[in-house]
Amino acid sequence: EVYKLSYMVSGLLFTLTLSQLLHRGTLTFSKLENGFLLMLILQLMCLLLQMTGVMSSYNSYFPLTGFSDNPNATAMMIAVCIPLIYDRLKTSDHTYSLLALLVVSFIFLVILRCRTAYIGLAVICVVRIALSDKAKTLYQRLGKKTLYVSFAFLLLLLSFSAALYKMKQDSSDGRLLVWKVSAGMLAEKPEGWGIGLYEKYYNLCQGEYFSAGKPSEKEKYLASTVYMAYNDLLEHGVEAGWCGTIFMILFYVSMAVRAYRTRKIVAFSVICGFLVMSLVNFVYATIQPWFILLCYVADVLGCPQGSFCVGKKVKSGIHLVALFFSFFLLWQYAELTIAQVRLKHYEHLKDIGQKVELKAVEELASPIGTSEGYYRFLSSLYMRDGECEKAAEALRKAMDYTSEPELFFALFNCYDKMGMTAQGIEYIKTVRDMLPQNMMSRNILLRWYDSQGMKVEALAVAHEMAETPLKVKSSVAESYQRGARRYIEKESKIKESQ
Repeated sequence: EVYKLSYMVSGLLFTLTLSQLLHRGTLTFSKLENGFLLMLILQLMCLLLQMTGVMSSYNSYFPLTGFSDNPNATAMMIAVCIPLIYDRLKTSDHTYSLLALLVVSFIFLVILRCRTAYIGLAVICVVRIALSDKAKTLYQRLGKKTLYVSFAFLLLLLSFSAALYKMKQDSSDGRLLVWKVSAGMLAEKPEGWGIGLYEKYYNLCQGEYFSAGKPSEKEKYLASTVYMAYNDLLEHGVEAGWCGTIFMILFYVSMAVRAYRTRKIVAFSVICGFLVMSLVNFVYATIQPWFILLCYVADVLGCPQGSFCVGKKVKSGIHLVALFFSFFLLWQYAELTIAQVRLKHYEHLKDIGQKVELKAVEELASPIGTSEGYYRFLSSLYMRDGECEKAAEALRKAMDYTSEPELFFALFNCYDKMGMTAQGIEYIKTVRDMLPQNMMSRNILLRWYDSQGMKVEALAVAHEMAETPLKVKSSVAESYQRGARRYIEKESKIKESQ
């Protein structure tokens, strides 16, 4: 998948380039920290505007998100920047401004209710305190009592973990299901399912897990469409195999060891914080927090102490290779960006009722790369022109990169219009298996079985719908459930009258 692969390579090039700039003194880390604080201020301003209703949230499910479409990414960034503000308070003359920034950051960190951010901040603070000079003096004073203090701290840690679990228990249990299915995927394909294809294959494998009759009622209740593994090590393992997991472990451990050996305690604490956060949430895909981590990694790599010694020819060769890949990526990004801008323009024209030329959209196929959104939009244009076969083909291409339920419903619609409803029903069955809570797929199956005279199958689906406790009670889902109950009553009366 070209988008994620480009993201990975560009991140690597950025880190290596920045480490050289820091190593040579061309750029100082304090200036990067100023950039972090500017990013933080902009995020907090965005949150304030969203809170007052001046600006809309970027996600309809959350009232506050900052500039991200997920509040977790914003909260993680705030958590990582809070220790930086504290450090600046001790040395800067702008005490009141920094104090206000610290208070506002804490307030929004609490409001966003991101457990991952709380964990990350706790890890950073604990590591910094444990490695401080005052802590070393305290260890010496306590002597044998250090063991009791450590035990008390362990109890406090367990209590903190339990509180976070109870804070959003359904969410926590839902992640356990995601990790369970993801671990099964890694065991099934140790070589990996393909970079950038976690979203596509996970939901299909979840459907296989449910259809095999393995899940508990709790798992069926909590299951939803999944886009990431909520564990970077596991997600990289699913996509790139065991090599991906090992690479991520080596990345974090080697950078942490190097930071500790070069006595960069702040960087060491941040790397440890990100390592722990990456075990319970998506960190790699959160652009701003991940950018901050890469800056700290670059600072560790650029540290003169313990730097790698290579000859001038080797160093020049590395620079040339990096330069080549940089130009290649810039060219590719320019093509992708222009194509995506044009796609957004065509989508806007369609939304406001203006005609969009099909040929112009078809020309984007090559430069836009592996974009499922493009093929979905292309399919809608084919459907508009009554070309159902081409619409179905475009949707199948979109399914090379994702397994969103909407695509399966759209494919069913295409086959239904082509008079191939029986074939289209297979896509509806896939959605039914993936999402035990999805009432729409079951309603379609109920009506289909009934129209084909398959009363036993129809009644089985109707009973399943009627007995499913809804996690999200929408008017549509509840109407489907009422329809299923009426169908059961109708069939029961027919059976009694016979």
